[in-house]
Amino acid sequence: MNQETICKFRMMDDLGVHSHEHLYMLYRPLMGSNSCELYEVLCAIAAHKSEMKLEDLLSVTGINEGFLTQGRRKLEQFLLLSTYSSEDESVLEFHIYPPKTPKDFLRHEIFSRMMIQKFPSERFEQLKDLFDLEEKESKLKNISESMSSMALEQEWDESKETVLQMHMPPDQDANRYPFDWEIFFKRMDRTIPSRLRTKQNLNEIAYLAHIYGLDELEIRKYVVRGIRDGKSYIDFDYVVSSLQKTRKLKPADNDPMKASPILYLRSLQPAQAAILPNERALLEELSAKYQFPDEVINTLIEYCLKECNQAFVENYIRKVANTWVRLKISTRQQALAQISSSQPKNTVQKEESKQLLPDWYSKTETKPVSDELYNRIMERRKQRKGE
Repeated sequence: MNQETICKFRMMDDLGVHSHEHLYMLYRPLMGSNSCELYEVLCAIAAHKSEMKLEDLLSVTGINEGFLTQGRRKLEQFLLLSTYSSEDESVLEFHIYPPKTPKDFLRHEIFSRMMIQKFPSERFEQLKDLFDLEEKESKLKNISESMSSMALEQEWDESKETVLQMHMPPDQDANRYPFDWEIFFKRMDRTIPSRLRTKQNLNEIAYLAHIYGLDELEIRKYVVRGIRDGKSYIDFDYVVSSLQKTRKLKPADNDPMKASPILYLRSLQPAQAAILPNERALLEELSAKYQFPDEVINTLIEYCLKECNQAFVENYIRKVANTWVRLKISTRQQALAQISSSQPKNTVQKEESKQLLPDWYSKTETKPVSDELYNRIMERRKQRKGE
């Protein structure tokens, strides 16, 4: 490799809170400490730089080219790294993957056999126990009281159902946002079983993908991580919490007002300024609770930031949002018209007060007092003070 070769770094997924433990407890015994250290070096660089010259990479890390090549190949064998090169080898691109979970690692066709071949079988069991991978049968009996709906069903009729539907909170419509489910579910038959593909879940997935500006493959990563209890349900609280922490958001498109609110807010501030979790939560609320279109939310953000000196004041934003709901504002044009009509009228009132003064007020001439009159006034002041 040439010292002028450009090295590019790309994290293919976020590292989990236990990734470091998995790397050293599972991978290090098989591929060695040097490869683990190289992996962490590449992850550290990828967190701060997207590319650098090979010469600078070797200098900043203190490693030599031979160590880099040897360690890179080992990481590639253990599926922690993929390396791509241009035809003239002027560019190297490193795709970095997080370590597998203990369960996936120990069930891997090759890694599991390497572990058994290199270490006593007791080590395999110790790792399973360490990471609590044993299927433990619960000795507890579920004695929770369940609710019977029989009496309710006997008294329920169509009129009551109609009233219920009128007062039910609005559901997010998956068709409201562009989303390709064929891409999302491709090769996911076992990972996302049919029992998780309810209308409610699909609506929530499409909504979150839209509000955070993620495509089908990107939002899928977060959904898969949120699957719980033997694939019995999706923990959307976890999914939202993870989304609120990520900075991997795409830039807004050519029409900022059509972008998702989170992307639009990010486009208004410097790249290093993070969008805080409470700010993201409020933007989600404006979309889900108030049912505002994106262009209305973005107009609201633009207006409120301007009014509050670029501060994201939640109470003020909610106050304006409530007003717009009552006024049934549903387009950017309506929002701009409302903003224009609600501008402060202090300046207008001052102008009007000036116009109410009589004409003679502005035409009255003033003359300075004479020295004789001034002296007489001062003399009278002295007499009143007893001087």
